[in-house]
Amino acid sequence: PVRVSHREECGAAGAAIVAAVALGQHDSVRAALPAWVDAFLDTRVTAPDSAQAALYDKLFPLYQQGATRNRPLWAALGEVRASAASAQRASPSNAPVAMKETLA
Repeated sequence: PVRVSHREECGAAGAAIVAAVALGQHDSVRAALPAWVDAFLDTRVTAPDSAQAALYDKLFPLYQQGATRNRPLWAALGEVRASAASAQRASPSNAPVAMKETLA
């Protein structure tokens, strides 16, 4: 069962929760949930639609397969970003050039 959120930009709110925890505004993500998530949840609980559940039962293994296969790609992208950030810290005036060269 799920409750629908009426918050706009839920993904951005999730990132903001993590930032709030990092800044010490909340002790943990769990501690931030009542204010950031629960307050925006619909009071109605929606039961799963069995027809949709069957569809997602077929789709989820494909999602898992894609996520597993893309791990090396995400790791490589992370290395490029880290390298670009390192170059930017070493030479702030050349940051755009360093990023462009790193991505080339």
